[in-house]
Amino acid sequence: MSEAKKTNIAIIGAGPAGLGLGATLRRYGYQDFQIFEQATIGASFKQWHPATRFISPSFTTNGFGAPDLNAITPDTSPAYSLQTTYPTGAEYAAYLKMVAEEYHLPVQENCPIQSIRRNQAGFELVGPAGTVTTARFVVLGLGDFHYPDQGAIEGAKLAQHYAQIHSNQPFSSDADPQIIIGGNEAAVDLACHIVNHGGRAALYTTRTDPASTTADPSLRLSERSLERLAQIASHISVHPKKTLVKITQQADQSYQLTFDDHSQVVTRHQPLLATGFDVATSPLISPFFAKVDGHLALTDADESTTTANCFLIGPQVQHGNTRFCYIYKYRQRWAPMAETLLHRSNFAIDPEVTAWYMAQGMYPMIFSHHHHHHDHTPAADESCDHCHPTGCGC
Repeated sequence: MSEAKKTNIAIIGAGPAGLGLGATLRRYGYQDFQIFEQATIGASFKQWHPATRFISPSFTTNGFGAPDLNAITPDTSPAYSLQTTYPTGAEYAAYLKMVAEEYHLPVQENCPIQSIRRNQAGFELVGPAGTVTTARFVVLGLGDFHYPDQGAIEGAKLAQHYAQIHSNQPFSSDADPQIIIGGNEAAVDLACHIVNHGGRAALYTTRTDPASTTADPSLRLSERSLERLAQIASHISVHPKKTLVKITQQADQSYQLTFDDHSQVVTRHQPLLATGFDVATSPLISPFFAKVDGHLALTDADESTTTANCFLIGPQVQHGNTRFCYIYKYRQRWAPMAETLLHRSNFAIDPEVTAWYMAQGMYPMIFSHHHHHHDHTPAADESCDHCHPTGCGC
């Protein structure tokens, strides 16, 4: 067994969250961290269907206190680098690689972390072929894409999840509509692909109304998706208040779908699931985090409530009813988290860097007053009392 490698901060995942936090640590002048990536930088984005694009527009507003919505640093812009407003997955992966190179980020590609164990000093990360890295802090930025959530649907394996559709898959163009379970962004995206290939789509959603107008972008369809939905309206049908409970395959290879109201639908096409993702099923996450109301329980510092020095970054971060599922939301957590990590590592924090992130709208005011006085090992019952829905820049 070779001697264990050491790093102070281990970041798992080289997507926008892991790279964004890494670039932030660099900006504070900190070096002692590693980013572990199971495949390559931005791998999940490279797996997107080629016709899928971002729903949040990129526009180079950097320098005016409002960085490009999809930027992971205040001084870079996908719109500027890629010359596009709605990047494809492959384009965005290229932007991420550019940031990693520009910031000289210590990314170890093709280095999947098989397991994480606690030890006296913090954590042991077991990588390929049993290699071990010890770290005092672990930050998990695993993203969603590799953890499709099939809900409690019996026979879900008979369907195909949105995340598995990443080639130019031929969709049927006959009169029998392609059934999509879900009414979210992914469901609309799939419906558009199908209609653009000459087919028809039927969306079955638990929502009362997919075109709902609640103010939080995390809970309603984006403007772009609503526009796309309007363009294909004559080729799709939407069936609200439908919860799928069971899929069975008949002798003639057709699929029978049973809903909670006992209604049934039969289709010749493999049903598609746009039922979201659940990173809590990851073996790297489930042992270290408690769950509350269906999401991972976090302190105000985005730290596990049960495991000290284990943090979460990215779209799964949720405080109360506030969800940070867009890049422009969850990037606001990186500078405060970097300061928490550096503070605990007795590394001097440059107030000019803090001021720069604040000026760029990437350091919420809510953290600025109590941040260093509030740093402690969390109690299991600590709640996020000062992170209310209006307090996090949403």
